[in-house]
Amino acid sequence: MLLYVDDILLVSRNLARVAEIKKGLTASFDLKDMGLAKYCLGIEIEQNKNSISLCQSGFINGILARFNMFDCKSVSTPLATGLKLRPCEDLTPKLFPYRELIGALMYLSVGTRPEITHAVSYLSQFNSCHDNTHWTAAKHVLHYLKGTSNMKLVYSMDKKGLRGFADANWGSDITDRKSYSGYVFSLCNGAISWCSKKQKSVALSFSEAEYMSLSDAAKEAIFLSSLLKELGFADLSRTIIYNDNQSAGKLATNPYMPTEEMIADILTKALPKPKVNFCVNGLGLSREE
Repeated sequence: MLLYVDDILLVSRNLARVAEIKKGLTASFDLKDMGLAKYCLGIEIEQNKNSISLCQSGFINGILARFNMFDCKSVSTPLATGLKLRPCEDLTPKLFPYRELIGALMYLSVGTRPEITHAVSYLSQFNSCHDNTHWTAAKHVLHYLKGTSNMKLVYSMDKKGLRGFADANWGSDITDRKSYSGYVFSLCNGAISWCSKKQKSVALSFSEAEYMSLSDAAKEAIFLSSLLKELGFADLSRTIIYNDNQSAGKLATNPYMPTEEMIADILTKALPKPKVNFCVNGLGLSREE
């Protein structure tokens, strides 16, 4: 049972048990049965025989309207390739609602849009030290969302088990030379857990940066595998974690993957359109036709 204030989602393979729980709740509360879940907390849910998809098109359109970007032109990437931002030294309060926009984008990135997570993580570093350059970069994300508002996170039947992808961008931050870690875990052909964050210490090599990213991914893999077993899906709990650095892979003895096939790339850096599209497809995101 998933509960948020007065919204309740019941998930079970035992329909008789679901009916029993509903009956018990109705006896104590004024309950309205909405049937199959279609909308919850800004997330649109679509279910059919072969797949389940999650979308936040309405939430995105609300953001675009809120920040006067509803009629903006679309772009093909969340961040401009090669973008490097520095903290603004002038801490005078700015007129544009930068932090409000980052907050709205953050809810979207943790909900159904993993491909914008690196952009949001990177831009959020400047919540208290931004200027028009940062504001323009943040609006660039809105331009991207304008053209992808109907993109869905799709889950379909699959017996491959849990697959993880871990990546790092060595020394990418020009202010402190720290690296970015990114990982994503996929189940049933769609992303279920993802992260993009700056590493806590300065890595001295690509191998070290990639190894730290693998370490973070391994901890998440242990949690997700345990959760799947607890839910009764032991057959799906077997886990493989891929990385695209041979030396880090040999250190961790996990499967090596060519960087061209690494879908976690989008969680560590700004990418050109072809690689963005490759990663988006790998994350299980699908454009509505």
